[in-house]
Amino acid sequence: TNNIANAHHLLHKLEKGEEYVSFQNQLQLLAKRLHSAIFETVLALSNAVKAKDYYTEKHSEITAYYAGLLAEELGLPPEEVEMIKIGAILHDIGKIGISDSILKKPGPLNEKEKALIRLHPEIGANIIKTMKFLRDVVPIILYHHERYDGKGNRWGIKGEEIPLGARIVSVIDVYHALISDRPYRKALSQEEAIRIIKEERGRKFDPEVVDAFLKILKREKASTPV
Repeated sequence: TNNIANAHHLLHKLEKGEEYVSFQNQLQLLAKRLHSAIFETVLALSNAVKAKDYYTEKHSEITAYYAGLLAEELGLPPEEVEMIKIGAILHDIGKIGISDSILKKPGPLNEKEKALIRLHPEIGANIIKTMKFLRDVVPIILYHHERYDGKGNRWGIKGEEIPLGARIVSVIDVYHALISDRPYRKALSQEEAIRIIKEERGRKFDPEVVDAFLKILKREKASTPV
């Protein structure tokens, strides 16, 4: 329980910008290693998300931060880590094609609205695929809502057929959404969010990715002053 509470405290501080490199600084670090065209494009797209929905922008920041840590925890090379971070920053870019009346609806979505929301990975992938220098992040955006067990998947893939970057973003995406206030519900407790993630281990989520993510949260808890 203490581990979960401390992890939640850390995420809360992250959202306030107290414990992580700011979003703009993260992009500046990327720019040192990537072509300026990529940096400028990612910045423009992230600003488009910010203009559309403040929650989505903050959510993408947190997702990108943890996606980088998780990719490193899994031993991926630096260039792949950076691509996964960019994919995490842009994973919800397709929401710019979703109506504000749906994104900010104060109550539960109806089935038609849910169907439209489920299109955002495809919308995002279609936006990004026209930019050849970002082609490596397209699968992350397109498949980040696919289930590890293959049940109910839009694209009929499962397990390691789902790109690792998408499997990484999937876990963090859901976890942060669960502990965040949304127009249609209050944030779940940290304990409840962790319980759901663990229950979905091997079903919705890659077990190895879940284990690595929980290890990161535990390590951060140990380094966070009580």
